[in-house]
Amino acid sequence: MKTRLITIIAAVFSCCAALHAQVIDSGKLSGDQSWTLTADGTLTVSGTGKIILDDFTSAIDYDLYESVWHIVFEEGITGMEGHSSFYGLFIPCITLPSTIQSINLSPYYACCVICNAETPPILNHFWGANNVVVPTGTVESYRNSDWATLSGYNGWKVRIIEYDDLDSDPVSVNVSTPGMLAGEIAKSGHTVEEITSVAVSGTLGDEDFAFLRDGMPNLLSLDLSAVSATSLPVALFKDNALLRCTLPKSLTSISDSLFYNACVVEGISIPSGVTAIGSYAFAVSYVLCDDYTQVIPSRLESCGEGAFKSCHFQKGKVTIPDGMTDIPDRAFSGSNISEVTIPESVTSIGEEAFLGLRLTSIIIPNSVTHIGSAAFFRCSSLASVSISESVSSIPDSAFYECTSLDEVIIPQSVTSIGGHAFEYCLMLTGVVIPESTISIGANAFNYCLSLTSITIPESVAAIGEDAFSYSSLTGITVPGSVAVVDAGAFSGCYRLKKAVFAEGVKSIGRGVFYGCDSLTHIFIPEGVTIVGNPIGKEYPLIKSLIIRSDMDAEDAEFDFLAADSLRVIEVPANMLNVNRGGLGFTRPAFDSVTVTAGTLDYKGFEFLNLCRSTLRYINLSKAENTELPDEALAECLRADSIVLPANLERIGCSALRGCMALKSIDIPASVTEIDDNAFENCFSLLSINFGGTEGTPVEAGRAAVPAAQSALRRIGNWAFYNCHRLQHLVIPEGVTEIGDAAFYGCTYLEDLELPSTVTRIGDNCFALCSKLKQIRVRAAVPPEIEAKTFYDVNREIPVYVPEDYIDDYREDPYWREFNLIGEEQGGTVGTDRAEISELYRMEDGRIVLTEEMPVSVYTATGTLIYSGTATEVALPAPGVYLLRIGGETVKVVRP
Repeated sequence: MKTRLITIIAAVFSCCAALHAQVIDSGKLSGDQSWTLTADGTLTVSGTGKIILDDFTSAIDYDLYESVWHIVFEEGITGMEGHSSFYGLFIPCITLPSTIQSINLSPYYACCVICNAETPPILNHFWGANNVVVPTGTVESYRNSDWATLSGYNGWKVRIIEYDDLDSDPVSVNVSTPGMLAGEIAKSGHTVEEITSVAVSGTLGDEDFAFLRDGMPNLLSLDLSAVSATSLPVALFKDNALLRCTLPKSLTSISDSLFYNACVVEGISIPSGVTAIGSYAFAVSYVLCDDYTQVIPSRLESCGEGAFKSCHFQKGKVTIPDGMTDIPDRAFSGSNISEVTIPESVTSIGEEAFLGLRLTSIIIPNSVTHIGSAAFFRCSSLASVSISESVSSIPDSAFYECTSLDEVIIPQSVTSIGGHAFEYCLMLTGVVIPESTISIGANAFNYCLSLTSITIPESVAAIGEDAFSYSSLTGITVPGSVAVVDAGAFSGCYRLKKAVFAEGVKSIGRGVFYGCDSLTHIFIPEGVTIVGNPIGKEYPLIKSLIIRSDMDAEDAEFDFLAADSLRVIEVPANMLNVNRGGLGFTRPAFDSVTVTAGTLDYKGFEFLNLCRSTLRYINLSKAENTELPDEALAECLRADSIVLPANLERIGCSALRGCMALKSIDIPASVTEIDDNAFENCFSLLSINFGGTEGTPVEAGRAAVPAAQSALRRIGNWAFYNCHRLQHLVIPEGVTEIGDAAFYGCTYLEDLELPSTVTRIGDNCFALCSKLKQIRVRAAVPPEIEAKTFYDVNREIPVYVPEDYIDDYREDPYWREFNLIGEEQGGTVGTDRAEISELYRMEDGRIVLTEEMPVSVYTATGTLIYSGTATEVALPAPGVYLLRIGGETVKVVRP
């Protein structure tokens, strides 16, 4: 029996003999059981007793499973049970020993099962076999057992045959007239049920081919080499399970689906004259050939879509013939090719052409100008690839899930990288994107877990959704050329530490940095449209968060409490407005906060208040607030620089009280009122720039020139109380009232200039300003002061007043105590000077101007009654008024 078994196996596998006997892996199972896998795909299982198939799960590398073509269970093995490690696989041939008694739970399919047991083994869940070869004389017992109920694979027929049928000589039939095949077979003296092997010659018609396909149920071997035909009918051998098939030598083309879903165990040889192979000709087939050269003739010029799709040959090497120019869509997808050579004649590689292959490397020649989408999809063994310099785009999913790919060179000719192009390329460590590239598609490098660095050139204009998500990038700079960064582009990059968007980026999508837990720096410039929240909530390691573009309030949530390392914040107001509640009584240790857009509400100011013990820099210049609320920034003890909102109109009570480190402050030109105690106890304040704008340099210890554009009218009580380091002070034009003790305790103040508009200076306003060396008052009418307005100020210091009004000052009970000196005011204030008198005249209670021009008119007490551009201004009642034109102020009288 054993001799007979060896003969049978040798016959079935004659084409792969000792050439592939090399052992490629082996291992132990339970007890004395072991296994050996050789290069020809033969898995030999040795030992005694039952084989526990579950043991294969841990014993054999899963990558080797699909290389198994023949399983041989040796003598001594009595059964097998458990869930097979080969679950769902198709095995061309399985050999069972004479000692086999039962097969339990072994779900795999086989084209041919050779069972040497004379008593049919008990079956349970043997999923499928198409040809069952049994010992001579046992066919009936097998056909009357569970073996007869086996289901075929994909519709194949299930046949139980004897050894002798496998080796029987072919019945020779010559057909001289098409349509006579059935009759000629009848003349041979054999019934169609008896014939397992036939050799046909002559000329066949459609009915003859139909008879071969459907009329011979036990046919195993077919020889058509002597048939006169240039092609065969479409799908002639579809869903068939022949053991041998020899095609006509006269063939010039292989028709569509000829061997679709077929299993030809011993192999096929394609005649050398074939120049065309049809669509899906060998798709989903199993052919036990040495390699693909046996079915791809050297003269081949074309093949159709899916010609070898999911086709399995014993040895997967392919050389594309020199005559081919196109590799069609799905040509070899899902097949077991491990090596392919593409000639210079090829110009196009179709969609899914090599999908799922076991290639380890590929060279795409420079003749190739087009690669179809998913061309190398899931080539999991592909480690390196060289792309043609003529390719202009890497298409969608081109190298999707090439999990071994660690090197790829993208040529300068490439202008676009398609969606999912390198997704799940787990070993890819670095990619150089050429300067010719314009777009990077969605998911292009998604889940490239080893990708640590990438340079995005200035040529790129768009980065697609999830393009680099879940990679291992540590830093990224998006150049200004990139107009759009779509949602999730860098999400899940857990090693990403720094992300910078250059000026010029136009749009950033939702979740761009979701899950980037290692980020320490984020920078988004001004002018970016933020579509949804780009950053997520939690970044425990972040040190600086800079978002200079606005975003919707509903997208602005950020967990500042979890950002223990965060020190620098530049964000829209609504990010501060909506997150304060989650902080409770926590005191975040932020160094710098800048509001880049929007209006801070009370929650936003409460947030700043929570950070007051550590904040050194506060910039609200871009905030849209017109009022700084009472106590808004009070007690920011370490803030040495505060920039107020550019359009601020009111500074509330105690708004900056106790900012003891503040050195200078620019009061925006739009501010009309500085309320009580606003800057009280700002001990370090050296200079105040009234009417200043963001970025206006202020020399420490020097006051700026009075700002003509300042809208300030009132400085409240105790407004600058105890700002004792202030040395120089110029109150701007337009201010009419300076409140009680407004500058009390400014003990280092050396010089003071008061505007022409001031009418009242409150009690103790400049008390204890004992270092004052001079005072200049520009008001034509002496401002109202109290006995203690200048308490402890040396009365011998010079007080410069308008020369034409010195007598008015000398008549005032408090001003006359000072050393009054009259002076020309440099055009600032005076009598009706000639250069101004040429610009206006008095007429019927009106100031009539020579032409339309900007003017301001005040009452003698400094109350503004008109400011704007006009040709005339009506005065409400007789009296003295102050007219200001072009920075000069003169007194006018309405009779």
